[in-house]
Amino acid sequence: MNIRLLAVFTLFLGSHFLTSAQGEKSPYRYSYVAELNRGFIMKHGPEVGIISRDARPNGFAFHLIKHTYGYRKWEKEHNYPTFKFSFNYFDLNQQYLGNLFGLTTTLQFPLLKKEKFQIDFATGIGVSYNDKPFDMETNNKNVLLGSHINTVIRGDLSFAYAVTDNWATFMNIGIYHASNGSYTKPNKGINIINGGIGARYTPFTSKPDLSEMPELEDQGPKNLKYTLTVSGGMQQESSFDVNEREPFYNFLFIYYPILQNRGKWAVGLDYFHNLALKKDLSRHPSFINDTPPDFRRVGMTGGYEVSFGRFGALFQLGYYLYNDAHPGQLFYQRYSARYQLTNFMGIHFGLRTHLGNAENIELGIFVGL
Repeated sequence: MNIRLLAVFTLFLGSHFLTSAQGEKSPYRYSYVAELNRGFIMKHGPEVGIISRDARPNGFAFHLIKHTYGYRKWEKEHNYPTFKFSFNYFDLNQQYLGNLFGLTTTLQFPLLKKEKFQIDFATGIGVSYNDKPFDMETNNKNVLLGSHINTVIRGDLSFAYAVTDNWATFMNIGIYHASNGSYTKPNKGINIINGGIGARYTPFTSKPDLSEMPELEDQGPKNLKYTLTVSGGMQQESSFDVNEREPFYNFLFIYYPILQNRGKWAVGLDYFHNLALKKDLSRHPSFINDTPPDFRRVGMTGGYEVSFGRFGALFQLGYYLYNDAHPGQLFYQRYSARYQLTNFMGIHFGLRTHLGNAENIELGIFVGL
């Protein structure tokens, strides 16, 4: 199941960032954060508005933050970002929605650094557990989350102020998206717009002496100019009372016209071959006595991939050139984590959505030149 693979990927990503280059003289330092949250559920469809109308999620989070100081080349190029491995809890304050428990790994980019004040933007992925998903017999009103285990995509903007050398206070605003990518339906997904306040404890005041560290070959893998990604997964049909799943296959060709140290711009073409959509169309009452529209779709896409070592985060916005199945559906988004295994190939994990509605979670490989 792709979501289980994402759980493994999240733990691998977090453990990689939190333990790499550890030793007796580590070039990294850590901070500890406690945070309180409160927010609301964004309405991205009429069903969402009905069930979330009175919901006011609140909760808390604990974060382990790993600081960077330029031990690796990409750390300098990104102005010394920090990594954050987090546990989040949200009480959704709605009897049918229950609670969310999540683990996420995020990368924080400093937007402004002063002596005592700092602004950071963070983005990342993870997994979450919902204790009251949709159930036809016991909880048929939760159309937002159809499974216990869901993916998470999050983004946060934080403002921190150093009170002492070791303590800082902060506030942030962000979005927390949970969905299973239509592996199990109904799956409208949930988007929590939230604000937080908290405190950060840093048990050190000095930076590590990098001159005592061994030199690293940090050129990373080859910077690819073209890639072809083949990915896929399983998706439930739209009739959620029918527990049947069909495979889907996605093909993505990307050309990177502008290569930069911090990342690269991307343009490309998509082809989507979704057999669950094909079966949905064939069963739709409108087409019982008629030929259903073509289920295949083609799109063009543009985006930006942020690179840090072998890892990359790819953000894309796409436009359907051909979409006979849903002609009113013009745009899509894809959020991907990519890990380059060799100079010419790597692993791709992505979530494709239409605004707030997730269509599928994809796992695949990419090759390039």
